[in-house]
Amino acid sequence: MKNNFNIQYRIVYGGGHLVDFSDEEGYGKYLDLHECYEKYINLKGIEKVDYITYLGMFDQLYDIPKERKTGEYRKYLLMLIEYLSWFVQRIKPLMDIDSLLQTAVDIVEPTWDSGTVPGWPKETGSALTNVGAHLELSAFSSWEELASLGLDRLKSALMALGLKCGGTLEERAQRLFSTKGLTSLDPSLLAKKAGKASKEKEQQRQKELACLEAQVYKIAEIVSAQRAATKENVQRKQARTDGERDDSENEESEEEDLDDDADDVPYNPKNLPLGWDGKAAK
Repeated sequence: MKNNFNIQYRIVYGGGHLVDFSDEEGYGKYLDLHECYEKYINLKGIEKVDYITYLGMFDQLYDIPKERKTGEYRKYLLMLIEYLSWFVQRIKPLMDIDSLLQTAVDIVEPTWDSGTVPGWPKETGSALTNVGAHLELSAFSSWEELASLGLDRLKSALMALGLKCGGTLEERAQRLFSTKGLTSLDPSLLAKKAGKASKEKEQQRQKELACLEAQVYKIAEIVSAQRAATKENVQRKQARTDGERDDSENEESEEEDLDDDADDVPYNPKNLPLGWDGKAAK
C-alpha cells in the first residue's frame, strides 16, 4: 500500500510546479480552490454548496457516505492534494511535503483494521443482514397483488431473502411470489455473493481513499491561516460587489430623475419671458 501510494503521489506532485501566485492567491495570502470546488459540486450525490461554505468544509470528508466515494471522488481527492501540496511548497519551500504526507498514511495503516479511521467504520456481519425488510407473503394471493407495492418495496423484500433484486416491477413481483410457501430457495434466484478476492479488492480501494483523505486533513492543518483569510477575503469581495450593485442602481435612479426633470422644462425656443403659469408670454 505504501509503495503504490507514494508512486501515485509523485506522479501527481512531480509535474512542473509554478513558482508564482495567481491573482486570487495574493502572493500566498489566500487559497484558490475554485477548480477543486467545481470538481466537488459535480460529484454524484454530493450536496451543492456555495464557495464560501466549501472553504469551511472541504476537509470534512468523513461526513460523506462511503457509498458515494467513487472513482470520481478519488480523482477529486488527488486534485485537492495536488493543489494544496503545490501551495504549501510555494509558501513553505523548506518543508518536506513528502514526509508530511507519509505521516498521514502511516496513521491510517495501523488503525484501518480496527475501524477507527474517521469516516470508515468497520462493517459487521453480512451486508444482507443490514438491508432489506422481510415481507409476509401469506397475505398475498398473486404476484399482481405484490406488484402493487412498487419497485422499492419489492427490492427490499428480495434483498432480505438474499434474492436477485433487479428487473422490472413484474419480474420482481413474480420472483418474490415464487418463494411463497417454500422451505428452501431456488439457487438460480439467489444473488451472487462477492468472492473473497472481490472483497479484498474493495477493502484495498477503500483503504487507499482513507489514506488520501488523511493527507487532505494533514495539509489542511498547515494552511489553516490562509484558509481563514481566504474565507474573509471572499466575503469581503462579495460585500463590495453587493455595495457596488446598490450604488449602480442608485446612480441609475438619479439619472432617471434628472431625465424626468428635463422633460418638465417648457418648450421655449425663442427664450421669451415666462408667465406665472410657466408658459411663454405672447
